[in-house]
Amino acid sequence: MVRPPEDPGVGRDYDPECAILSNKSVILLGLAQAAATLVVCGVAVMLVEKLQQWEDPKDGYLDSVALVLLFITSALVSGTLVLAHPGYLLLQQRLREGYLLLLSTIGWLVAILGSILAVIVFSELRVHMPF
Repeated sequence: MVRPPEDPGVGRDYDPECAILSNKSVILLGLAQAAATLVVCGVAVMLVEKLQQWEDPKDGYLDSVALVLLFITSALVSGTLVLAHPGYLLLQQRLREGYLLLLSTIGWLVAILGSILAVIVFSELRVHMPF
């Protein structure tokens, strides 16, 4: 009896990381990456505020160095959060998924930024918001 060739995607050679991401999965993963980036930015802002509170006129140089190092670290972590998984997908020749994930993350970040700016503008105008 002749057996049909096994599907390479099923069985012991199956790698769940190589499974094709659905559009819903890409959108949710983009949201998770954008939320993690928001948390990193929030932590960086809190640290900057603490640095300003601890600022001593004699240590002006060290405060500036700490601020620049904090900025660089925050940028590296944010870049890793946003670009690592899409880069991994692109290296696996999964171009559609990689680009969609990157665009989804950027879209969520723009939406979050727009929401924050809207709150700032409305609070400055002292307009009563329904929430």
